[in-house]
Amino acid sequence: YTGDMTVGFPSNRIVMLAGEEAVGKTFFTCYGHALQLQRDGRFIFYFDTENAVTDEMLEGFGLNPEGFRIIRESTVEECRTTMANLLDTIEEQMGKSTINRLRCAFILDSLGHLTTLKSMDDASTGNNKKDFTKQAQVKSMFAVRTNRMGYLDIPMVITNHVYKSLGSFIVTNEVAGGSGPLYACSTILELRKKQFKDGKVRKGSIITAKIRKSRWV
Repeated sequence: YTGDMTVGFPSNRIVMLAGEEAVGKTFFTCYGHALQLQRDGRFIFYFDTENAVTDEMLEGFGLNPEGFRIIRESTVEECRTTMANLLDTIEEQMGKSTINRLRCAFILDSLGHLTTLKSMDDASTGNNKKDFTKQAQVKSMFAVRTNRMGYLDIPMVITNHVYKSLGSFIVTNEVAGGSGPLYACSTILELRKKQFKDGKVRKGSIITAKIRKSRWV
């Protein structure tokens, strides 16, 4: 809300960047958030669920390789456990102190691509029934982690997918993942794109950000 990519990012809140494919979610996450967080002295735990980034790619964005760790997860349960273990370690290091001096940040890229253990088991056994457990698992992940990260002054950036809602007269974009992330996130930005053309030649894309939720605006 400041109009400047280098200021205004909350230090103990969850921010979501949602949008369709190839809209620049990973780019804005790395260049607009991770780089600034690292410059603020934070170590980046980068949860990559899409096999979308490499050390070389993050270094290309200007990130210091000694200041980040890529964690590759596939399921909500794995991601939830890893985050819990990291928070446990940080709290153990704090001891009786009320200040977390192990400054870090979590990035989840992306929430929409996470699956569940049940879904993976179903794929192995040939069970084609729809998995109705994912939204509950995602909600549990946020319910358990949000307050702890806020207390420890750990920001989190999430990328997420959107899908078309066809149930109403007007087709709208809905954020994937159910109600869990909608309640847990303090800010949700939906990124949209349209073609940038010079005459009939496409030169790139124009990206706009719509505020879907903000606890400050």
